[in-house]
Amino acid sequence: MTLLDKIDPTRCIGENHYRSGRVEPSDFAQACGETQATRGEVNPEGVDTGQGSHANQLGCAGVDAFPYDHDAWLTLRILGDTHNDLMTSRIGIAHRVNRAAVNVDVLVGTLDLVGMAEEEAWKQLRSTFRRVAPEVAAWVKDTPGLGERLVARLLGTIGHPIVAHPFRWMDEAPDGHVCDPDRCGKRHLVAFEPFLRSASQLRQFCGVGSPDRRAKGMSQDQALALGNPRAKSLVHLIAEGTMKSAGGETKAGRVRRRSPYRDIYDDGRLRYEERDEWSKGRQHNASLRLVKKAVLLDLWLVAQGKAPLR
Repeated sequence: MTLLDKIDPTRCIGENHYRSGRVEPSDFAQACGETQATRGEVNPEGVDTGQGSHANQLGCAGVDAFPYDHDAWLTLRILGDTHNDLMTSRIGIAHRVNRAAVNVDVLVGTLDLVGMAEEEAWKQLRSTFRRVAPEVAAWVKDTPGLGERLVARLLGTIGHPIVAHPFRWMDEAPDGHVCDPDRCGKRHLVAFEPFLRSASQLRQFCGVGSPDRRAKGMSQDQALALGNPRAKSLVHLIAEGTMKSAGGETKAGRVRRRSPYRDIYDDGRLRYEERDEWSKGRQHNASLRLVKKAVLLDLWLVAQGKAPLR
């Protein structure tokens, strides 16, 4: 049975469909915090202007109209999960070896094996990323500061930047839901209508959406709806990498290429310097947020086969 066979056509994603419980991407899960309520035009800096545009109308188009190899992208997400699990295990074992109060040299061999498995998982993730998303891979190669490892891990976390397949754990199965014995028990993993993300929805899912959605005392479901934590962390690392690619020359006289996103960061710092009540750290974070939005907007465009803005 394929994913599309599991989708209940009588149900569709709502404006704020919060999930409850943890669902791994390899379990066909996208965070149901992805919404279709955002309607804003995106300027070259990746900032909403509040005007409707084609950038936020993809959600109204049918997924069938978009060229998309579901099985290949699902493979990429499974490999992304596998690599992340191995990396987390390797880091945990390394901490245990370094901080143990007794001699734990016996764990060194285990650490080496996990490291080898992580490297093999990365090679598989990298080759699948290049095959499944060649346009994104070419964009990463041509743009200074965008690391292939980080972008591949990001797509291994969120799946296709355009196509979303939301799922949600529910205590009671809705009418028409077909239970999967491997997943359904006391709770049911229910598929909702797939849709095409807008640029704003992609940013929201990656944790760079509207800050107005944050509120003190929010529930766990509402907090999860703010975005995928792993995707948010990876986008932050990608933005930092582009910010550090400032160009110039090495001591050996080699010319470094400057990232186009560094200009966005510099413009942000100049803009936010006028806010005397802001600390240097807050100005830095706000400028980096502009970079994150710009990178995600270009990723959204490139995934459609369009040229990036930078």
